[in-house]
Amino acid sequence: MWGWNQASIASLGTLILGVIGAYGQYRQAKLIWQRKSAQSVSNLWTITFFCMFIAYFIQGLSTNKVVMEAQGVIRVFCYIPIIIGIVKFSNFSVIEKRIWFTMGLLLILMISPKLTSNIFVLFGYLGVGAATHQPWTIWKKRDAGAVSIALITIYTISILFWMWYAIVFRDMKLFWVSLAFCIVYVITIGLWIAYRPSKIARCKK
Repeated sequence: MWGWNQASIASLGTLILGVIGAYGQYRQAKLIWQRKSAQSVSNLWTITFFCMFIAYFIQGLSTNKVVMEAQGVIRVFCYIPIIIGIVKFSNFSVIEKRIWFTMGLLLILMISPKLTSNIFVLFGYLGVGAATHQPWTIWKKRDAGAVSIALITIYTISILFWMWYAIVFRDMKLFWVSLAFCIVYVITIGLWIAYRPSKIARCKK
């Protein structure tokens, strides 16, 4: 199907933005390690997205979608330094460790062909729920802390391409999940602007 058509352009766009998204993850990891702090970075969002991108890879294998396989591999590896940074500078709570365990079980269950698609969709909805924890964390602390605006902005642009991808391939489940992500990311950007680190520093002075 590769050629000058919407399917090819949408697929290529999501793949390229997946690589750019990996750069956003690099910026987030770099910010955490430079500041030696994971202040305001949502552990729940990080855990869920790490597992969700593993689910992307499994779903890609199941449906023979190379774009999803590539997204999964690239993003999973780029989340590792973020997770290590959180462990080193803030750690995970007991509840968060239980979430790790539960999501690990879901990933194991995805090996079953009968459950793969349903669990993948479930991870999409869990991802949306977890993503809301990031703006809530910024609002609760009244401080954007070590949250990378580059990561959030890139994710917002990337999700727009996923919406297009979903429309082209008539995957309405993916479309609605992507739309929900887009709304959450826009809210997160708004809160980051309101509580960005430079603004907080000026207020303290």
